[in-house]
Amino acid sequence: MLKVAFFHGQAFNLHDMSRYLCLPVSVVDELAERTKTERLVAVRSGSSYSRMSYVYALTELGLERAENALRISQYAGAAPVSLSSYQIMVAHQSVRQINVDAQAIRRALSQLVIGEQLLDQIGPAVNSGRSIFLYGPSGTGKSSIAEALGTGLSGSVYVPYAIEVDNQVIRIFDPAVHRRIETEEAEGHSLDIDHACKHDPRWVACHRPVVLVGGELGEDGLDLKYDTAARFYEAPPHMKAANGVFILDDFGRQRVPPRQLLNRWIVPLERGTDFLELHTGKKVEIPFDQITVFCTNLKPGDLVDEAFLRRIRHKIEIRYQNETEFVEILRRVCAANAIEYSADVANE
Repeated sequence: MLKVAFFHGQAFNLHDMSRYLCLPVSVVDELAERTKTERLVAVRSGSSYSRMSYVYALTELGLERAENALRISQYAGAAPVSLSSYQIMVAHQSVRQINVDAQAIRRALSQLVIGEQLLDQIGPAVNSGRSIFLYGPSGTGKSSIAEALGTGLSGSVYVPYAIEVDNQVIRIFDPAVHRRIETEEAEGHSLDIDHACKHDPRWVACHRPVVLVGGELGEDGLDLKYDTAARFYEAPPHMKAANGVFILDDFGRQRVPPRQLLNRWIVPLERGTDFLELHTGKKVEIPFDQITVFCTNLKPGDLVDEAFLRRIRHKIEIRYQNETEFVEILRRVCAANAIEYSADVANE
């Protein structure tokens, strides 16, 4: 709270602070009273006897405490949740609990032209909640299929803004990845004592995430990213994909050798947990709960050995479209671009 106040003119009121910290006003009120007792803040002004009208300002002692805290970490945002709370929530929202029927698969892939045989293979693969290996020639739609499956997953999940581990903060919520459910935003618009929150505002209601990484993935993208200036961590891509879909596109063309990449994830894929290392050397166990999709136009046997391929339960070959499918794709493209479709021209 002192760090947030430092970055906002060294003064605050309870309503604004509750919004910055994503905590109910009742909690912030208790914190403000405690810091006032410790002479870290003082009441600068107020329009009534109610503490809701008070404007608090950092004292000289409070400013010193805030600067000391900033030297440890410059994270100043939503209050982080505990690692144990995060582990429990990810397990509760597990992607393996989703029941995907044939209609849901067809609905998710409705914008694509896919044969019945391929649909029959994709359905059980997604329903398992396990890893999937999509391989085949370039231009057959492997990445499009993987992304469409991710956006078609049912249900919502709660994603924390950040978690706290061993006095270190790991930021998880990423607006570029997590699609906030707008209808849920109104739940916490008035976080005062008279309005009960429908859920802990430190968590954001989102659609199940879909994270896609390609050839840009390097060795540093597999673990926590520590900002040496700000002194807090950014979660790696597969951690941001928790309870959703993690897509490794153009697998085999990353800056990390494919065998090294897969060796890194053999245990997480099998056991559903991963271990990340803080810069202090401490190992942190996190859930590894997502459908991991490997997409490649290279031969699977040239990338990994048979032992690892056995660990990937579903291997699906995506072939070129047949003539009937290609004509349907042409018809849809014509319709999307307001071009008159002619069957005679298509057949030529």
